[in-house]
Amino acid sequence: MTNRLRSLCAKHTNLSNDDITEIEKQINQISDKNLYPESDVFIDIIDCYSGEAIVVFQRMPIREKSLYSKDIVGDIAKRKNEPAVYRTMETSLNSLDLMGKSQEGQSMRQRVYPIRNNKKNIAVLIVENKLDDSNNADTKIDENIYEISADDDFIINKIDSAVLSFNDKGKLYRVNHSGEKLYARFGYQDNLINLHYDNLSLDFSTFEQIMYFKTVAENTSSMERKVFFNNSYFDVKYIFAENHIGFTMIIKDITEIKMKEEEIVHKTVAIREIHHRVKNNLQTIISLLRIQSRRTEIEDAKQILDESVNRVQAIARTHELLSRQLEDNIKLEEVLISVMSNLQRGSDENRKITVERDINSDIYLSSDKTVDVALVINELVQNSYKHAFEGKEVGTIKVSADYDQGQRFIKISVEDDGVGYDVNDEEAINLGLQIIKSYAEDKLRGILKIQSDSNGTKTTIKFKP
Repeated sequence: MTNRLRSLCAKHTNLSNDDITEIEKQINQISDKNLYPESDVFIDIIDCYSGEAIVVFQRMPIREKSLYSKDIVGDIAKRKNEPAVYRTMETSLNSLDLMGKSQEGQSMRQRVYPIRNNKKNIAVLIVENKLDDSNNADTKIDENIYEISADDDFIINKIDSAVLSFNDKGKLYRVNHSGEKLYARFGYQDNLINLHYDNLSLDFSTFEQIMYFKTVAENTSSMERKVFFNNSYFDVKYIFAENHIGFTMIIKDITEIKMKEEEIVHKTVAIREIHHRVKNNLQTIISLLRIQSRRTEIEDAKQILDESVNRVQAIARTHELLSRQLEDNIKLEEVLISVMSNLQRGSDENRKITVERDINSDIYLSSDKTVDVALVINELVQNSYKHAFEGKEVGTIKVSADYDQGQRFIKISVEDDGVGYDVNDEEAINLGLQIIKSYAEDKLRGILKIQSDSNGTKTTIKFKP
């Protein structure tokens, strides 16, 4: 028996040697003390790959005829036939006198107890007897105490969630159609009426614990918890009515919602990883451009390469921020500060150019719009550094961003106190201004306004968030 047990555990589980030794102790106790002499006794484990229960030990009755005609060790116990086995494995609670169906198709009743080691379930002990409804002779509920009107039945049967009401003894006296369907899905074959809460609980809670909570929480009319059972997620709510000495349990299946939430999280993590990789690829491009810039001896080429570095850096910074968060919206202030800091580091150290900012910290934009704005601001500030202060050793650049007309529009401006330029001079329209115009009007669908004279230049962009 020991070799067979260990072989099955090795094949179907990740149980440790200590776990298997504990199961062997249980088997020895059953055999040495002739426990449950009138019953078929089994021990099942859960296959770690399929989640199905596997029989690893069987002992036929000593005093009665067995319900089985053959050895079923190694066979599968299906949930639809033996719900008590799975319930006890998943909740660590005893399941007593629940109806089941044997591997040979015979109806019976099961008592199932958890076998635990190191604070976890490792197997279940199952005691089976032939079906005898006399065991449930007390199934009749006193209808004078728990009157259920036709209106009540009509209402609760229209509710999609399972509704189960228990009396002061923990016995179920009312269940709606959704409740019956739910427990049928779990494999329950009994009429649920008069089953004890401890046989119906989907988590570790017992009737005694629920009633204790009801007693100590005097001003609480309900309690809620989330439960994972039968590979499904549930919201379970307990309602304690003043005129009701028991309680009502409402079970709502939220598996679909939970799965969608997990799918969103997985997709979000994947998107963050994509942003991270894009940022790394852009950093590689930046490194290559800087190498080319250092190697070239042509000043115009060096300047073009340095400007390209700043443009790619503005895009890379946006992807870096996106790789650190779950949401698609980005705080505009963080991106613009990064863009301005990068340009300041590459500015002419012989001139004292002060960069001021007045940016509303509550502005958040989508990733696409943030990249567009970052590129526009990069070009505007870069143009100011490059052209606005010719012949001047000091100057100021101010970047502003705020909501306009309530929150219908966002207004961004870059202003300097430089020498200005003729906005109508086509020769003054360089690549930077072409990028600004293209992104402001085509990408952001905004309005671009440029004002310039001998006192400086102010460029304003207004667009919808």
